[in-house]
Amino acid sequence: MKSMNYPRKGKFIPFIILQYSGLLSLPDYYEYKWMNILHKHLYSAAIYASVALVSLPLVLESAIFYAIHDTTELLRRLFEAFGCFIFLTVSFVASFKVNIILTLYHDVREKILTKANPKIYEKYEKQANFYQRVTLTLCVSLLVSFIVETWSPMTTRNCEVYKNVYHLKPPYRKLPLTIRTPFLDSYPWPVYIFLYVSEMHLCFLCFASFYFVSGLQTTIALPLTGQYEMLCEFIRLIGREHRDVNGERVFYTDIANGNFLYRTETELFGKHRLQRMTQSNRREKYKIYEKYFVRGIIIRHQKLISCKQRYQDLMSSLFDNLMLVPVFAMVVIAFYQMFFLRDQLFTVEGVKILIEFLIMVVVESQFVEVSEKMDDCHQAIVTTISESNWYLCAPEVRRDLCLVIRRCQQPNHLTFLSGLLVMNHSLIVYWLRFSFSFINFMKVTEVQAVILSKDSQALLPSPTSRLHVRRIDQLSHRGRRKGFGFPDEVSSYFS
Repeated sequence: MKSMNYPRKGKFIPFIILQYSGLLSLPDYYEYKWMNILHKHLYSAAIYASVALVSLPLVLESAIFYAIHDTTELLRRLFEAFGCFIFLTVSFVASFKVNIILTLYHDVREKILTKANPKIYEKYEKQANFYQRVTLTLCVSLLVSFIVETWSPMTTRNCEVYKNVYHLKPPYRKLPLTIRTPFLDSYPWPVYIFLYVSEMHLCFLCFASFYFVSGLQTTIALPLTGQYEMLCEFIRLIGREHRDVNGERVFYTDIANGNFLYRTETELFGKHRLQRMTQSNRREKYKIYEKYFVRGIIIRHQKLISCKQRYQDLMSSLFDNLMLVPVFAMVVIAFYQMFFLRDQLFTVEGVKILIEFLIMVVVESQFVEVSEKMDDCHQAIVTTISESNWYLCAPEVRRDLCLVIRRCQQPNHLTFLSGLLVMNHSLIVYWLRFSFSFINFMKVTEVQAVILSKDSQALLPSPTSRLHVRRIDQLSHRGRRKGFGFPDEVSSYFS
């Protein structure tokens, strides 16, 4: 049995990483059938079983049952738990939709993406490569920061957290993730190495999943916007004579690839139809070509809409299952960490927090930017049609253009939760407002806690005041027996 010829570089790298990490099983990836079966039913199943039964429960247990007594540590652990849960769950869902993803990837890269305008094609390819490099750099940097932090000196804050929050006994050893393992002591070197490798493997799986999700944006969604821009170049030619760069009149036969013919009317209209036309009836021939040209534009537009809708359905199936709530929580926690831990930005932990913040910014900006570009593409089509010479076209051609305008006037943003959540710039503003409101709430809560602690310390009686209170109670008791004594308000005040 022969293996399928999957690409080994370029935009397919996220799929290859998930294949070797065990989070995805590509059909017929290996040459032998038994290797594909072992990879899918043994290796991949073991990876997901270990994550679902061991890793995620321990991460949640460390956050809920131990770190809950410290607000900063609780939010740190929740950030890690949400990150593991989101990206690994997305990879798990994608493993069941691998055929749909590969079909969409193949259709976009091989059939939809064309080089009708090489400049526009190269521009969007450079943007996709830039986003892919930025995402890979952030993932590698965060992975390195996890490693460097484990070998950095132990701070007083770390010792207090290990002792008071996780109830560990000294001497302490740092691990990439602060996960409380109830039945394992991390001090012996064999146990420490096992836990270290296991936690780094969990981090690698999360980063591979994040890189895969980001790759769907750069390999499918972003290049589609370039195809819309190429389509607008042809829409501008409606109602005009079509000529090449040398001024020769041409007749376009393929809108997608930009193929055209040089005044070969026989090939364009057909021999029998051309015989029925007189040489003086050029307008009739132009109407036939005009209708054919606009029909090609409509077909190309429908293909782009269909491809975008398939991408929308794929992303909705990956993120609609309560995935957006943890993503929203991670954005808020990332802002909180940047604000409250700004004094530690020049430490290893601060650099790690900064990279985590940048990763959340990249995730948010990629979704919103691609969604806004898709909506702008429809607006650009409407604007281009209005600026063309549409009024010179035949009535049936104008009717077809009206249908295109009607379709493009509908919103084209990415939506989730059946349209309840729309990925646009207003959503970013809402996230920012909520994040800063959460920061202000935490700041006020922290100030109130400090004030209450100071007041409680001031109200605590000293040893000498306790002697005075005891003496006053004795005198008050003796006075009551004799018919007089201190009022009850005085005794209650000192007590």
